[in-house]
Amino acid sequence: MQNFIEVEKEMNLVTVNSNKSTTIGGVEGLIRSLQTINKKAELVELYHSIGTKEAFYENGNVKYINFSVTDSSLSLVNKVRTKLNQRKIIGNLCSSDSDIIIIFHPNDLLYIPKKTLKCSKIIMVQTNKFDKYFEPFSKLVMFLVGQYIDYVTVYTIYDLEHLISIYPRLTRLIKVIPRGCRIDTAASVRNCSKKLVTIARIDEDQKNFSEMIRVFNLLPEGYSLDIYGGGSEFEINCLKSKVEKVDGVQFKGVISDVAPILREYSTFLMTSRYEGFGQTLIEARSQGLPIVAYETFVALKWIVEDGKNGFIIESDNTQMFADKIEDICKDNSRYLAMSDFALVKSNETNMNHIIKLWDEIL
Repeated sequence: MQNFIEVEKEMNLVTVNSNKSTTIGGVEGLIRSLQTINKKAELVELYHSIGTKEAFYENGNVKYINFSVTDSSLSLVNKVRTKLNQRKIIGNLCSSDSDIIIIFHPNDLLYIPKKTLKCSKIIMVQTNKFDKYFEPFSKLVMFLVGQYIDYVTVYTIYDLEHLISIYPRLTRLIKVIPRGCRIDTAASVRNCSKKLVTIARIDEDQKNFSEMIRVFNLLPEGYSLDIYGGGSEFEINCLKSKVEKVDGVQFKGVISDVAPILREYSTFLMTSRYEGFGQTLIEARSQGLPIVAYETFVALKWIVEDGKNGFIIESDNTQMFADKIEDICKDNSRYLAMSDFALVKSNETNMNHIIKLWDEIL
């Protein structure tokens, strides 16, 4: 465990998430970024599982607390005890109006004591498209305790408009803060080739790798597809069994240094059934890779300008997805124009700009 810096802090900045931020994921990357912003705060990270293999070192300035409760009792009992423990720890940590709690799901409002809800600043961060984010139980939570939210951050202006249509009373609390790109923008465009890549958490239900393989099978000879990412042993084994049957497709495992890997490829693919923002898309864009992705989440049209730095495909149109990959990769002049525009658009998610937006509400 890390050694904490013994400096008296003015406030607690607490993040609450399922996975530890030392693992790979969009939310986890955001938490790591937030832990670098507010220098006056005592940084505390609450989590209840590791989920995937840790790929990053712990931050020596952060106190990590795993609030999960596990023993030999029934799993339902453990879940209840875990949530009660979460509520108890938050209540002990946050008791003044200078404390800040950042949550990534509406349901976590239930596990903050009312006294803490009243006195602390509560920031709720969008992590998925709102059809997934506000499922029926979450809507009930919002009805009961949503009035205690101080800010809601959303990815894009399109998400803001959608959220206002659902909860007009949140209008003045909504801040548009896209995810910041964690890697520097490449200095030059990519070379046109038939080397395709995706980077994703290995989760078939969400990421839809089966569809990606179907797309790949429609491409002519000469193409290759490499899949990077981490996940549970079960999910990884399932993916390996799929790709070993397809010539040209490989599973490459977890990576932490993304930029040099991306620069080895030509085009980035995403076939997800749903996403919140698509952190890997802005990382691919920052390295000059055109993107081909299914239109399954609102933020995509903010990240990709159709026909300019990639293509947005209607859901499940497998043939069109494959055709657009060919359109990009067979025309060198078109490819270079798309790669150049990807680099231009990457300025929208420059990390320094995003940090300034966060600093305004922390």
